[in-house]
Amino acid sequence: MSTPTMDRETPTIRINRRARSSTEAQPWLGTTAGVMALVTVVVARMLQRDPFLESGAGVWAVLLVGLVVVQAAAVMASEWSRRWVLPVRTVPALLGLAFLSPFTLILVTLSAVAVSTFVLRPDRPMRNITEATCGALTAGMAMAVFRAAAAPADAFAPGTWFALALAGTVLALFDIATEALLRASAVEGRVRPDGPLMPSAHDLLVLGLGLVIGISAVMAGRVHDTGALVGVVGTLALVALSLHHALDRRREIDDHHVKVLQDTLIHGVSDNTVARLAARTLRQPLDALAVGVVEPEGAHHVAAEQDHTVEDGPGPLQGIVESMAGGVQRLTVDASVLGTIAEELGLPTRVHLLLAQAPWPGGASGLLYAIRDADQASSFGPSERSLLFLAAKETGQSLASARRLARLERHAMFDELTGLPNRVHIEESITSAVATSAARGSTPAVLLVDLNGFKEVNDTLGHQMGDDVLAEVGQRLASLGGRVDEVGRLGGDEFAILLSAPTSAEVTAAADALAAEVAEAIARPVTHGDLVLDLSVSIGMARFPEHGDGPEELIRAADVAMYAAKGRGIPYLVYEGKLDRHRTRRLGLATDLRAALAEQALEVRFQPKVRFATGELIGAEALIRWSHPTLGFIPAGEIILIAEHAGLLRELTDFVLDRSGAHCATMQSEGFEFTVAVNLTERDIADIELPERIQAVIDAHGLAPGSISVEVTETALLTQEVEALGVLPRVADMGVQLAIDDFGTGFSSLSHLRKFPVNEIKIDMSFVDRMVIRPNDAVIVRSIVDLGHSLGMRVVAEGVETNEAWAMLEEFGTDVAQGNHVMKAIDAQSFVSWAIFWDQYREARGRGSNPPSRPGDLDDVIAVQLESLRTTDAQQAEVSDS
Repeated sequence: MSTPTMDRETPTIRINRRARSSTEAQPWLGTTAGVMALVTVVVARMLQRDPFLESGAGVWAVLLVGLVVVQAAAVMASEWSRRWVLPVRTVPALLGLAFLSPFTLILVTLSAVAVSTFVLRPDRPMRNITEATCGALTAGMAMAVFRAAAAPADAFAPGTWFALALAGTVLALFDIATEALLRASAVEGRVRPDGPLMPSAHDLLVLGLGLVIGISAVMAGRVHDTGALVGVVGTLALVALSLHHALDRRREIDDHHVKVLQDTLIHGVSDNTVARLAARTLRQPLDALAVGVVEPEGAHHVAAEQDHTVEDGPGPLQGIVESMAGGVQRLTVDASVLGTIAEELGLPTRVHLLLAQAPWPGGASGLLYAIRDADQASSFGPSERSLLFLAAKETGQSLASARRLARLERHAMFDELTGLPNRVHIEESITSAVATSAARGSTPAVLLVDLNGFKEVNDTLGHQMGDDVLAEVGQRLASLGGRVDEVGRLGGDEFAILLSAPTSAEVTAAADALAAEVAEAIARPVTHGDLVLDLSVSIGMARFPEHGDGPEELIRAADVAMYAAKGRGIPYLVYEGKLDRHRTRRLGLATDLRAALAEQALEVRFQPKVRFATGELIGAEALIRWSHPTLGFIPAGEIILIAEHAGLLRELTDFVLDRSGAHCATMQSEGFEFTVAVNLTERDIADIELPERIQAVIDAHGLAPGSISVEVTETALLTQEVEALGVLPRVADMGVQLAIDDFGTGFSSLSHLRKFPVNEIKIDMSFVDRMVIRPNDAVIVRSIVDLGHSLGMRVVAEGVETNEAWAMLEEFGTDVAQGNHVMKAIDAQSFVSWAIFWDQYREARGRGSNPPSRPGDLDDVIAVQLESLRTTDAQQAEVSDS
């Protein structure tokens, strides 16, 4: 490709150069070997020895080609495997010892080594000359050993076999000695580590096979022309074996380096340091003076030697990036530009430059490059080119994950519709304000703002109009910015405002004035086309510490005051204790919950979890239910809240664990591979005895550790106490898997995932529910699925309610479905009957290879089947009793 000339001003990137070796490019070895090889040639010519065995006139040419091939194979195998490989020239060398004169063999060897090395390594002339002369000298030594030990002109004498084997061994020993001298004298420039010098087991195997094939070829050639065929076939087989082994080793090395790079880049995804980590990680395996990553938007990250400095700035290679059209490809740079690049990087003007183009998010292209000093190192070989090519793709993909993660983190902390902080962000701000109130000498207060009649807007004008109204209200509240601590949207049509003042009286006065201003701002008409809407709000205020000591209590108290204001038809009301009927209800329910636990009057229901790919039932989530004798159904969230305040959370969790273990044992006895997931609170996972409690349930019901899994919300993992106690790693060591519940709604930083042994993430049902009608939510769901899979986690979708949602989640590659589309939460007895029916239904529909797609009336079908199964069970029980 053509490379543009870069005329922009760029800061020099300082890179420490490696000091030159004191023995660099010493010519003494080549000179000495050349003199000795010349003497050997002269002596061989003067002796005028005939070939040991008679041969045809063109044998020297065949052997010359054979030696070129095997020498080239050795050079390529060394480059591929990143270690020195013993040359596989045994077969043609032994044939040359037997059928060529000493003078001819020396000339053939000298020519073959010179041709192969200069073709494959044109940038290392001194090494090539030295290697060729040493090869000629080695051939002369081997010929002398062979002639001294061989039986006179007898190919079939054991002495000749021994002489050939001895001469072949001498060839191998001289090759090792030559490589050792080349390394010691630094003939090839700055020596890069090519692995151990001693032959590997594979080298010895090839040497042994070569001796056997070479001796066989000599004997066959003595009596028939097929000897040449034996030699050719044997040589090609050894060459193929060596190249195949070298290629396998190169793949292993590349896979190892790519695995190290992948493991490293995972840590850079969450803190957006992918480019820097890629540059640092690749420098050593590429044996480069410097490795750099140039991003499309201009950031330039360079990892240099010794001090590993990393400097940012517009890179001198930015012009190349701008000229690229996308995709992944190897690039070359015109020689005229190489000097400019090296000079602007502060490097010597003679460098080896290796480039690879990488796909970046959004269809752009980035660039990975590696640099070597041409005066101190050889050019990049196939293994380095392959590694940089693979690394370019991995870096681009990891950066794409980092960008998606950044978007997810923003979605986790900010409301998409209004751009305001969401509930999680608001709660964290309240927590921080409460924690620092004493130090700052301030009193925080919370205002909860709710639109009046917003449901009618949605029902009458549609959800799009409702979203437009919320966005407009968000903008009006955001204009308060500098006068309050925080403004955010809690959800629906509820907004929260956090403000502080030095004293309770001052914060109350400020809240009163602010509430009047908010009511006036919201009362301004909202115009949408030809439609004009008049809005009003109800506002409740709660103050720390009188009305609560944390975000939940303060928001709840403000909520109570807001609903009281709405009920009285006034815009604003401050919380008072007498308004809180919920607190009286909670106290009464705490007593009733204690009694219900003692009498085991609570119920645990189970909602199935099935694989998208096969429809196979793999487990269920345990859900607590309480039907109060007088108040009726009590929501699960309220049960947990009551249990926490009444000190009954441990007993409640143990109850759910025990019922879940019993249900799991029942399902496994029915032949199902089954796991029950139990929800844990922040207090549960901070209990140091939790692992023992889970183990007791597992032992009591005879279960494998993997039969019980635990689900924890994102926010529960954020507390320092949970991380410090290390309870979850102990639970994971037992074989119990950990799932992150309500994923996407509560993480302040997803880097926390690395601190815990997470196996599964569950996409919050709010995203799943809206994704069919809201493309942005679909993008979030797809991103969560991709992120989970890139981190090696299973992804579960909660709240799957429709065929459309199922189809989209299946397309996104989601692993497991949970929701009413499969089955609602049911009691344990009904679950067993349903599971048997579901398995039969799945097999009848041929769902062994395709995901199930439930018809709309399947609930009615299942209900009929369940009733039939229950009737059958009852009849069988009557027969058994009689």
